[in-house]
Amino acid sequence: MTRSEVFSRGGFPCVKVRVESIVVELTSGQRIAAAALVWLARAWARVPVSLAQRFGASLGFLADLIPNRERWVASRNIDYCFDALDEHERRRLRRAVMTETGKLFFEMPAAWFRPLAYWENRIDTGGFEEYARGLLAQGKGLIVAAPHLGNWEISLIVVARIGPITAMYRPPRQPIVEPMLMRGRE
Repeated sequence: MTRSEVFSRGGFPCVKVRVESIVVELTSGQRIAAAALVWLARAWARVPVSLAQRFGASLGFLADLIPNRERWVASRNIDYCFDALDEHERRRLRRAVMTETGKLFFEMPAAWFRPLAYWENRIDTGGFEEYARGLLAQGKGLIVAAPHLGNWEISLIVVARIGPITAMYRPPRQPIVEPMLMRGRE
């Protein structure tokens, strides 16, 4: 679970997020691997986002060429949701999904480890912030369901700017990834 507070520092809006997580017991080898993963993610966060996206798009395209879990899930979802598409259109859509998933994977470290000020002028909310603030000003609550489409980690930045949040998620299948998620989301 994640909790946040919005405050101002030097005239810039800042977000203080406290992350509460299920404690995962890691072996000493897993702790070393987790620390290395955090270090790699912090290093990758310094790569220009456009380069990370190009790299991710290439790997996503390649991942679409070989059988894997992500490709299987994308195919099943497309079959369920777009049954009117012919096989060629479904493959084309799956390739686009895999390409975007690759981009997401390689831009997430930037979302986690770049300063909030980096994102301030790069996020277009399409009026969501004003709408949400209006609801809160009326004393109404707000539930944001964020599907894993695009970089949902960026959407957390936007939602946290509006007011205190509680975020829920399923812990990753690989326990060594949890420390990186927690550090990135704090």
